[in-house]
Amino acid sequence: MVRLVPTAVAALVAMATLGAAPAQAATPRLKIAKIFYDSPGADSRSTGSLNAEYVTLLNTSKRTLKLKGWSVRDKTGYTYTFMAGVVLKAKKRITLRSGRGTDGSGPGGGIVHWNRDQYVWNNDQDTAYVRDRKGRLVDSCSYKASTGSASVGC
Repeated sequence: MVRLVPTAVAALVAMATLGAAPAQAATPRLKIAKIFYDSPGADSRSTGSLNAEYVTLLNTSKRTLKLKGWSVRDKTGYTYTFMAGVVLKAKKRITLRSGRGTDGSGPGGGIVHWNRDQYVWNNDQDTAYVRDRKGRLVDSCSYKASTGSASVGC
């Protein structure tokens, strides 16, 4: 049996009467901004077609993130792990393309390549997960394709 002291009872009554504010999840430091899951045209597995499939991540924090050891994974388990030297400045984006290419940066952020010869993101539905270097889930985004859509904003 649980005994409530009068102050606890008063607090519960006040919460029920006033309505408790819902808890809001904190914005992740590295957020999935967009998944372009269905590259245009036929799925030919060409470099251009593979690179037209990508996920864009946004650093929502006010600090530069060193991404070494961070990872992006799909529901199947295909995993990309960022290497040493990949940094993402505050409020900038980095795009992870599925195919092969030269990694680099530009004014809006950077581009890295998974260097796969097969597609990662399913055209019908999938989930993307971002984990920090300690393996903690930072963000996720699920989608179910709709007619005429090839991407999803998260």
